[in-house]
Amino acid sequence: MKTLINKTTKVAHYLWEDSQTIRMEEDMIHVGVPLIDFSIQFLNSSTGEIIENVTDPGDFWGGKYKYVDGQWVNNHPVDDGITYKWVDRGWTWEGRDDGTVPATAEWKATHK
Repeated sequence: MKTLINKTTKVAHYLWEDSQTIRMEEDMIHVGVPLIDFSIQFLNSSTGEIIENVTDPGDFWGGKYKYVDGQWVNNHPVDDGITYKWVDRGWTWEGRDDGTVPATAEWKATHK
């Protein structure tokens, strides 16, 4: 498998089979050759990185994990006193939806 991460945050946004062709360009990333299946505009050859030969964590969803030093790491703060859980397509915590527990400064700093 191969994954596309943000070079700065290490957040993994996509996971593909090794056979998938990815073309990194200055302004975007194209997936598929010769026909382009889709283009990714929020990352490019300067801000994104393809890491090959990764294992499938089994429950991958774009943004759920970071890929750091050859390992999948949950993409949420672990020391801010909040218990996070993955629901559908994003991290949540008790009190988030009703506004009684706002995101911490640490969360905001790592989830721009």
